[in-house]
Amino acid sequence: KRSKEKMHLYLKACLKSAVRHGVIKKNPYDLVVLAPRTRTHKQALTFQEQQKLLEYVKGKPIGIIILIYLLTGLRKKELNFKSIENDINFENNTLKSINLKGRHNVVRYKHIRLSKGTIKLIMDNLDKIHKYDDELAYREILAVMRELNIQKSIVNLRHTFATNHLYLGTPDYVISKEMGHSTSQITKDNYMDIDFNLSKEKILKLYNNLYTIFG
Repeated sequence: KRSKEKMHLYLKACLKSAVRHGVIKKNPYDLVVLAPRTRTHKQALTFQEQQKLLEYVKGKPIGIIILIYLLTGLRKKELNFKSIENDINFENNTLKSINLKGRHNVVRYKHIRLSKGTIKLIMDNLDKIHKYDDELAYREILAVMRELNIQKSIVNLRHTFATNHLYLGTPDYVISKEMGHSTSQITKDNYMDIDFNLSKEKILKLYNNLYTIFG
């Protein structure tokens, strides 16, 4: 949809320039208006899908990787597999990560709060985490989703992170900052789903209290 919007702007500007330079007499695209963005289906995993997924990967190496993505909301290439322990601040329990959506090639960072349980989980499984990279993790997660007949991938774990924190009661501002968004409206409009089967109690039980509880 973003590509569509860019094409719309460029095409309109190109034809406007063509009129100005006398290449064409009238801009045939002048009155074209893009339809507003709509999402045809939910992007986050449902409570039942999360249950099924976590039960299936329990004890498997890919399980820790899936759990990290669920608990951090990181994009595919934002997880530092080879030295994740160096990105953890043990004093304030945060994970530092590059925000890949930074503009004008300026390197920006974001800090994600982690529970002590999540940090322990990461430190206890460094040998498994170090064996992965972006592509291997993506392929294995996709294979697991297909095996379970769940039409989702890594990007949907990011949507699930936002939706779960919505039900945990985490402030919108905090969620958007941890996801690397410039405004909380972006997070709410594009990443949070309504799931009437979700609740704070269910999420905490599902992840064995690994989530950081705010407030």
